[in-house]
Amino acid sequence: MISHRKRHRFAEIDLIFRKDNRIVLVEVKTVENSDYLLHRISRRQRVRIENAFHYYIHRYPDFEVEFHYAAVDRKGHIDVFEDFLSQLPY
Repeated sequence: MISHRKRHRFAEIDLIFRKDNRIVLVEVKTVENSDYLLHRISRRQRVRIENAFHYYIHRYPDFEVEFHYAAVDRKGHIDVFEDFLSQLPY
């Protein structure tokens, strides 16, 4: 792990991992359940997340940058949506 709760002017990234030539950014949210989880992300949140994603793409041009979403329920069950920006409905 490179960092956690990394703040930028446009977003805060909860977790940042690096392995070899990959950087993985992870947004973590606590949820009641994961039903329709991807629909719960507002357009405003999506814009902030996309801005952070593009920042890292430009900052680390020689790396593959991925953005994942981790939903943690009250019982500690974790659902991870890899490359979740492409899965959003809008």
